[in-house]
Amino acid sequence: MRDTRLYRDTRRSLFYLAPCILLFAVLQGCAAPKSATTQPAGGSDFRAAVASEASASLQARQGMVFLDNDKVFQKKIELVKNAGHSLDLAYYIYADDYSSSVFSQELIQAAQRGVRVRLLVDYHTNYPRLDLFRMLEQQGNGGKGSLEVRFFNRPTNVIIKDAVYMTLGCGAVEAPNDFKRCSEAKLQAIDKWLQEAIAQQPDPSVPTNFNSGSSGIFLSALYARDMELLAFSVLHGQDIQLSKGDGSPGSSSTSREQKEKKLRTALTAAKIYWQSRRTNERVLERTAARLKLSLAFLIHGEKLRPLYDTLTAYLPVGKRPDAREAIRDWDYLTEFLHHKLLIADDQQVVLGGRNMEDSYHMSTNPLVEKYIFKDTDVHLDLAAPSADLRHSFEGLWDYRVMTATLEDILQHAPNDYLVASQRSHKECSDSKLSMDAGSVDACRERLFARYFDPALRLAEQKQQMDSRAEIFRSSYRPPQNAASQPVIPLDESARIFYLENLPFLDNPSEGQPPQRAYGATNGSEGLSGKHIHEVWLKGLAQACRDASTGGPRQVILHNAYFLPPSNLLGQLAEMVDGTLDCSNVQIIALTNSPATTDLGVINLAAHYSLKAFGEYYAAKRDPRKGATFQYHEYLPEKDERGRSLYSLHSKVSVLGKRVIIGSANADVRSYMMDTNNGVLIEHAPLFLENYVARIRQILSEPGKTVNRTEDLTSRSLEQLLASDRDAIRRLIAQVGGEGLKDKLPEAPLVEFMEGALQGLYTMTREFLDNPNRENATGNRLNSYFKLL
Repeated sequence: MRDTRLYRDTRRSLFYLAPCILLFAVLQGCAAPKSATTQPAGGSDFRAAVASEASASLQARQGMVFLDNDKVFQKKIELVKNAGHSLDLAYYIYADDYSSSVFSQELIQAAQRGVRVRLLVDYHTNYPRLDLFRMLEQQGNGGKGSLEVRFFNRPTNVIIKDAVYMTLGCGAVEAPNDFKRCSEAKLQAIDKWLQEAIAQQPDPSVPTNFNSGSSGIFLSALYARDMELLAFSVLHGQDIQLSKGDGSPGSSSTSREQKEKKLRTALTAAKIYWQSRRTNERVLERTAARLKLSLAFLIHGEKLRPLYDTLTAYLPVGKRPDAREAIRDWDYLTEFLHHKLLIADDQQVVLGGRNMEDSYHMSTNPLVEKYIFKDTDVHLDLAAPSADLRHSFEGLWDYRVMTATLEDILQHAPNDYLVASQRSHKECSDSKLSMDAGSVDACRERLFARYFDPALRLAEQKQQMDSRAEIFRSSYRPPQNAASQPVIPLDESARIFYLENLPFLDNPSEGQPPQRAYGATNGSEGLSGKHIHEVWLKGLAQACRDASTGGPRQVILHNAYFLPPSNLLGQLAEMVDGTLDCSNVQIIALTNSPATTDLGVINLAAHYSLKAFGEYYAAKRDPRKGATFQYHEYLPEKDERGRSLYSLHSKVSVLGKRVIIGSANADVRSYMMDTNNGVLIEHAPLFLENYVARIRQILSEPGKTVNRTEDLTSRSLEQLLASDRDAIRRLIAQVGGEGLKDKLPEAPLVEFMEGALQGLYTMTREFLDNPNRENATGNRLNSYFKLL
């Protein structure tokens, strides 16, 4: 009887799921109080922008700009070792590889000797390494100090509600045979449960940690990007007999009896999962493939709501009262913490583009699995501790609407079931061991029980950290000075302002948390929380005002990902078409090619945006008042196996007499999504001269870069699409995984991608050709492509 019902439910689920992968069509289109003790030089608009948007004015005794991975890593280790009372860190990626293990050891030792360590990481990116952070807290809280980890952009109440809905069987609400009545009954029951859970919280503005049991597995699979387990939880969640508070994965019970019950319950669910994999493997694989592509496109790409459309096939979106909120929250599921920040004792600061991972902190060597990132970080030795800088960090750290503690996550999305299921399946798979089905199941049950125990896993995590740190120290040798990149000092006269893009606005109500912000509106960048972009745009215009015949100015956008949002496109258009007098300004964009980056979709899409801008530039540039424009890409430097050795990851903007260095890319996503941070540096002519000279050297070196301005402009759209078709197929295979063609047809995906790229070109031309550059057109372009 169960097999029949599973088959019927699976067929009905797939009826709703099947079209979703083909519907990747484009459908739709202030921060904490600021202070600045020094007025920036420049025009009134620019001066006012910096004064209002900067989180802090930083007075530095010394400043250094690091282009070398090894040297900046050594500086970070030095700051952690020398920290006296506090370390505040924020990173998009915090890995468990070789160099990162050394860093983790130093954080633990700092906490043990009495330092308060606060580490803020992106939830979505770092959830698969949850045991690493559990181990860090465990090891770091046994001494005189403390070590706490928080995760940014936790699931909202709507996401948790939908997780419960999609994994709750109709039998649980006594409506087993009536789909419509079941749907309504489930929504009513879930609303009641969530209201009760929220009412018990000390702060109702903080999202609930409610976990029905199976909803915790759903969220765990979602954030771990385990598409097969996610597909299973959606298709067969009603058969996972877990319930809240019964010792299920969502329970916080700790007694031996309760732990054993929790294991038995989880193991029962695991057996259902393994049986489903065996008897419905084809269905599960195809569904998982759809979900995997949906999630990949959501993270890297094209259509706004593929994951939401795919997962919520059963949800009566049009009837639910929170439909608008649901669509919005799924849209911003992957809004990342994109900060890169280390603050020691409120006085030593390192920020820029580098994440905490080998590729950012090592040179080319056998320990690094992929290419090395070429990046830029700034170290500032402040004249005095900066309370403004600490308050900026705490604005994110304490924003509990979006940040979760480890305790929160272990309630709403515990990883015990996920890890035990993954590892037991992998180690006992039929392909690895010559065993019959019964022996495989026995192997899985034994290993599931082993890996379900977090104490054992955290001990293994500690051993792995120590082992990898030892390998780094004993096996890795940085290159000699001749092969390393320079460290460029900042002028003693430099003025430095700390800037952030933040996901919340000031709340005028006393004692209330800031209001969550979503996206941004052109012309209101600062009011939308996009303080970096407000200063960026004003700085471009100011470069034109500062330029003269005897003092020409450079605008250099040296950025890993160059897919400009419409406001930046509009500003560049005004600089070349004579709207602004930029007659003595040269604009150079230098970025990755699709062959030198791990996010080829962005740089591939950039060609269509830049083609539209190049055509506008060729037709509309004012020869008397317009700036000149060039677009350059890095060419791959390959090893003996044909792999690219390096990828640009810097985010540096030279704006005439000023420079912005930070974490924000020159793309739509960094404007519409994600947090970012950086510094505006002015009154540093020697540093500026040094940096511009290095860019000139790179551009003049044969085989290093290519000027694609004329190439992109002269080709027809059809020729450009034809030349990119193979790259599109490789991209689809990359995000879809091996064997995608056996699970999903390729042709509709290629057709969708080509349509999206053509749409980007068309919308960009439409925006640039509109003399008024109406916000509606620009905001629509930003909204369509914000997830790239």
